Amino acid sequence: MCTHEHRTLLTVVPVTAQLPLSLQNLVVENVAIGECAFRPPSPASQLQGASPAGNPPASNSNRPVCYFTPPNRTICFRGIETKRFQAGGKFNLTRWLILCDWPMKTFDPLVLSRLVPRIERLAVTGRILQRLAHDFPALPYLRMVNITGTRLNHTGMNAFYELERLQVLNLRGNELEQIQPYRFRSGHVEVYLQGNLWNCTNDMIWLLKEQSRQYVDKPTLVCKDWKYTGRPVLTAME
Repeated sequence: MCTHEHRTLLTVVPVTAQLPLSLQNLVVENVAIGECAFRPPSPASQLQGASPAGNPPASNSNRPVCYFTPPNRTICFRGIETKRFQAGGKFNLTRWLILCDWPMKTFDPLVLSRLVPRIERLAVTGRILQRLAHDFPALPYLRMVNITGTRLNHTGMNAFYELERLQVLNLRGNELEQIQPYRFRSGHVEVYLQGNLWNCTNDMIWLLKEQSRQYVDKPTLVCKDWKYTGRPVLTAME
């Protein structure tokens, strides 16, 4: 039986402190969610009985496939197997949901309140994803949101407002060009934004204000627009 190495939700490529800011930003763009490196087994390995315990049935199609790892982690590839969650059983125990290779341009957070209402940690990755279809609904246990390595290019200021217990918001390595300061119910949210395509011809002067201290990696943000490429965002906003 094969066993998977345990990995944390916020698995990212480390940044070397000696690198100039522009190079640090390039390193962070290679964001990876460790659990997504473990692909579901191929049909051949299924026939040979070589698949790890708990892995889903393999398929030649691009249909979603999910598998549950005790005590409370579910990893899905290419979407969510909605029927398996609705059927109950072990999937009702899910507190940590990892969505790998998200196959659509949008992700709708409203599905979480229906399928995993007690979710505590969420990770989403996939180069097709560009937008959130809706703001996150009230999910009273959700503490960590990790959306990385996508083409996400827009988020509303209220996108995470209903998450009253949110502690960590990791949006590294996406394609955000500009954001307005997010509104949070909790005053103790750490926000990570490095590795996005910041357009410093836009107004993000609010990052210079004291209230923006929860954006903990703001000194490392680098402009990617035609005018300020390579300059720190904070310098361009002064």
